[in-house]
Amino acid sequence: MRCRSSFAFAVLLGTLATLACGGPTVPEDDTVCGLSFTDTGNVRVFVVGHAFTLDDAASLEHFDASFREDVVRIAPCLSSTRPNLLLFPEDAGLIAWFTGRRAMLARGAGDTELAFNAMYSGWFRAADEYRRRFPGISAARSLTLALGDPAWRAMEHTFGGIAKRYGVWVMTSANVPYVEARRDSDAVDLFRDVDADGDAPAYVATGPECFNAALLYAPDGTLAGRSDKVYLTETEEEDLDLSPASLERLGAFVLPFGKVGAAISRDAFYAPFLQRLEDVGTELVTQPEAWSGWTVGDEQGGWLPDTILSSGWSHTQKYRGFRYSAAPMLSGNLFDLVFDGQVWVTGKSTPEQTPRAFVGSQPLTGWVDVGPWTFPDPVEADASLSLEARQARLREAGDALAPGSGDKREGKYARSLIASDLSLAGDGPGPKVAVTPTGAGLPSREVASVDVGAQTNPEGVYDAAGRLYVVFSDARDGKPQVYVTTSDDDGRTFTLAQPVSPGPGRQLRPVIAAGPAGSVMVAWQEAREGAKEVLWTAASTDGALSFSAASQVEATGSSQWEAALAWQPGTTRVALAWTDFREGLAPKVRMARSEDGGHTWSASARVDPGNTVTDRHEGSQLQPTVTWSAEGWSVAWIDYRERDWEVYAAVSTGEGFTAAVQVSPPSEAETLASDPHLTSAPDGSAVLVWDDLRERRGHHDVRGARRVQGVWEPLPLVAGGADTGAFLSRFRPSVAWVRDAWHVVFQDLSPGKSGLGVARMSPVASTSLVDAARLDDTGASPNQLTRPRVVARSDGSAGVVLFEDDREGFSRVRVTDPL
Repeated sequence: MRCRSSFAFAVLLGTLATLACGGPTVPEDDTVCGLSFTDTGNVRVFVVGHAFTLDDAASLEHFDASFREDVVRIAPCLSSTRPNLLLFPEDAGLIAWFTGRRAMLARGAGDTELAFNAMYSGWFRAADEYRRRFPGISAARSLTLALGDPAWRAMEHTFGGIAKRYGVWVMTSANVPYVEARRDSDAVDLFRDVDADGDAPAYVATGPECFNAALLYAPDGTLAGRSDKVYLTETEEEDLDLSPASLERLGAFVLPFGKVGAAISRDAFYAPFLQRLEDVGTELVTQPEAWSGWTVGDEQGGWLPDTILSSGWSHTQKYRGFRYSAAPMLSGNLFDLVFDGQVWVTGKSTPEQTPRAFVGSQPLTGWVDVGPWTFPDPVEADASLSLEARQARLREAGDALAPGSGDKREGKYARSLIASDLSLAGDGPGPKVAVTPTGAGLPSREVASVDVGAQTNPEGVYDAAGRLYVVFSDARDGKPQVYVTTSDDDGRTFTLAQPVSPGPGRQLRPVIAAGPAGSVMVAWQEAREGAKEVLWTAASTDGALSFSAASQVEATGSSQWEAALAWQPGTTRVALAWTDFREGLAPKVRMARSEDGGHTWSASARVDPGNTVTDRHEGSQLQPTVTWSAEGWSVAWIDYRERDWEVYAAVSTGEGFTAAVQVSPPSEAETLASDPHLTSAPDGSAVLVWDDLRERRGHHDVRGARRVQGVWEPLPLVAGGADTGAFLSRFRPSVAWVRDAWHVVFQDLSPGKSGLGVARMSPVASTSLVDAARLDDTGASPNQLTRPRVVARSDGSAGVVLFEDDREGFSRVRVTDPL
């Protein structure tokens, strides 16, 4: 207690001295650029590692000067021939909460709880007024609404000011409500900071919500847009009572140089968020971070620089549309809280790149640049050190920086800055890539050759007569439309691809199911009659030569995403599952049935009626997959009920479903499963595979389960991946029964790029380990092969693999020779 009192007294004396002696010294811009550039591409991106102390919050001027220290190094490096984008970290506005006289006592507190209690005493009039205006909000929420005034003032003054002064784009982050700027005396008296200039407005919240927001300022200094964080941490929800944003409203910033999406911290780890960013066309993912320590201990047992690999580095490799990610970092001690990390820019991994690494981690390709940490990795001085020894020394250094360490290094985090010239393609092509087939693996060919426009999200199916149907989104005419093509020789040749049902909106994520010879059903999501994307379907009975008029399955006024289709063999029964937003913040998986080959549909129902949470993300269900099995319709999805993403499944019982069960194995640490794929063998046995990330290891692998006597049993692990100790990732598995074995196909980074891998499982034994093999024939060529889909004949006699490939500059759908 004595130490805390002394600290508080020292802060008080320091603040009084600051007020008496005037403001901070504003640094002058450097005259020489200390960074190097390629002078290529269409945007120059600067990624800031901002180190702070509480002294930076003495006043708005001190706050401004602390960020100007970052900009003085940037100024001489700004490009005069391309736009410049400056990225500042998450929670820049958190420091702004503590600015000025009203927060003087809070700055002297010994921990965050005392600090926010002291903060309330400075802002109680505004906070109490918000509680009157918005009955039922918590004391914490009323305080964050009141603090919207100093936060917005700092954002506009500092980051809007930087944008305007230098003519650049600026992205920063703050916890802020939606506000209106008011100058009437009542608003100024109640809500405006006492330190604000006399003619400055009061920033008054217009609603009861307060979001963690990425804020984008245009080169004229005006606010160009904001993107609110969807998935909050426990601290943000329980202590600050921030508001979670809706995934349904997520979009990207459409800028002159390309589409930029903001994934604030936790959002950058979660597949539903990232999949949506890719669906809206994002090319550059910014990841504003206030990471909770870097080389300090992790409660769940991971090495934090490895754990964070499962965000920006991983999603740049996994998702075709993401060309780059860039993460600005906040470093410093806020009372008893630690913020720390290394900045980065990632790109697509290719075998010829020089590997790089975070401190205490193993090297990987796929980096454009990685910024330094406060202290160098000990391996730079002693190459003989083991990984464990390096991490032990780094942990000692991190502990010394942490609050309360008493070490002379306490709180002395270093600033960092990296920058890169990036090429965002927009609607145009990227560079073409020369591919030299190796002779090993399966050859492939384009499904539908075209000169321009990206082809994405391929799905395929065989009908009962052995005809292969392939659907995909194709942007040859500007906006993506669903196209279909067919093959009667297992993918060796195809008919001319044709649009299924041309529409006014962007047609995304098509799926297809087939029944008797010539009968097929296609579904996709499209904003055809409004702003929200909903499901549309079209059916064919003549082998995809023609389709019925597109019809909406269910008109609800809410978004419907991620269609999944299945056909009951030998009948005209079809099932359609999807992600549905009608019930509120938490989307639910619903399913409708058709008895006539998809021409008409029953009213939909929830597949898991026991999940009743609708107003919190913990009730979220996404990424459904469906198949017909010996037990009936089986549906699987990813589920957030335990605040991590697990795979759940349910089986139909007549019109209803069995109780949902967790299929992914339980783990002591966080699990982030995604992209489940469910299918059946000719005998009706069902198998489910998914993309699995667990134990805070940073890398994804392939997991699966099979249905045996009404119970899900795990499939064998696939050797050579993260589950068996390898420092690499595998993504997005797909499975089918081909030639008397389950074939699990996945996106594989073991070649130093995104290639294709396959594991053959026959006979299946839960305790065994199976080997993986390279499936594609592209060797070390630097093209990226993404999102594979294995498709098999209904009798299992043949199968092929569809995938996306960027060798032509635009993404193209390709198909392998038969397995």
